[in-house]
Amino acid sequence: MNVAKDPVCGMTVLQAQSLKARHGEQTVYFCSTFCKASFEQEPAKYETRLVEAAREAVERTKIAYFSMEVALSNDMHTYSGGLGVLAGDTLKSAADLRVPMVGVTLLSRKGYFQQDLDEHEGLRESPAPWDPQRFLAPVSMTAEVLIEGRSVKVVGWEYQVVGASGFVVPVIFLDTNLDGNSDFDRSLTDRLYGGDDRYRLAQECVLGMGGVRMLRKLGYDGVERYHMNEGHASLLVLDLLRERRRTDETEWDFEGVRKQCVFTTHTPVAAGHDQFGHELAERTLGEPLPREIVHMLGGGESLNMTLLGFNLSGYINGCGQALRGSGAADVPGVPDRARDERCPFLDMDGRRVPRSLRSAYPRMEKRSRDASPRRRDLEGRDLGSTRRRESASRRRGPRAQRNSAVGREPHHRVRSPGDGL
Repeated sequence: MNVAKDPVCGMTVLQAQSLKARHGEQTVYFCSTFCKASFEQEPAKYETRLVEAAREAVERTKIAYFSMEVALSNDMHTYSGGLGVLAGDTLKSAADLRVPMVGVTLLSRKGYFQQDLDEHEGLRESPAPWDPQRFLAPVSMTAEVLIEGRSVKVVGWEYQVVGASGFVVPVIFLDTNLDGNSDFDRSLTDRLYGGDDRYRLAQECVLGMGGVRMLRKLGYDGVERYHMNEGHASLLVLDLLRERRRTDETEWDFEGVRKQCVFTTHTPVAAGHDQFGHELAERTLGEPLPREIVHMLGGGESLNMTLLGFNLSGYINGCGQALRGSGAADVPGVPDRARDERCPFLDMDGRRVPRSLRSAYPRMEKRSRDASPRRRDLEGRDLGSTRRRESASRRRGPRAQRNSAVGREPHHRVRSPGDGL
């Protein structure tokens, strides 16, 4: 869903349902015939508002959220399961809460895969393509990333997640299917989780390093926090470390990068954590940093993407109570550093926002003062109080339960497979 701001009255409008007019190379959208006529009569009067609105949206962004997969619509096959659903819900919640965030992911134009039965009633897999032009708007900038010694061009597509109040969180989909790139490089944003280790590491280079560079090209210079949803984007920490070191300095600003980064892990199962041989990593990435530093941060035996993200993140989330208190010790190849007070490891139900993140999450600051803040629904009702009332109702007996339930709808329900996102 793409939205725009009417330059005359400042109202947010849906592009697909609003009036529009061409102004130079730009399409301008309006909420009414009055605003459209006013603009067409004196376009120069409103030109600065068009530029200022776009610039303000970029400059206010403080958080970049990186995820290999994101579920935003059933018709956009850019997710495989729970990781993508959580990423999509995080971005939608950010839009509802007016959190200044931008999402970064891969285009995955051929999707993950779909299954059907063959003539022998066996499962058959096939691509699940989708059309980006139906849902996304191309962005004009091009970034470059070095893969196997080649300069690979990366462009972006933008999707706008619109919150309950009209606040917009943009999501940038990275695409390498460009003239001038090799066939292999053009395919890197085709398949979600496709190919062998060479393909996967090159994909993660596009996501992590290419994503940071695309944000720079688009003017997102005010980002204070980089949130990695699992280790697929962990190469971004190497780019941040390289950026923060001037050519005349001998020391690396590890702590400065650590203050910028947040990591969410979803599973202690080994298959959920990508590891690549150092020979492959050096052949694919070249030497983004000195070899000894990459080995120190990512592991001596192999490049462990989870370990790399952990070592340069100041805050680590575990997604679900299964990870509560386990620390990083249960994540394969990762030492027990996460129990250190310098790098707290909490499940997402812990709901504690550290002081270092409060400037980036301003609306969470008040709630973060309480270790167990009350939850509220979109209408502002206190879910914690609701649960306490229901608990008291159960103690009073069945009749009280029936009375307390009158006139209230459940706040949450289980999503069935046939439901839309």
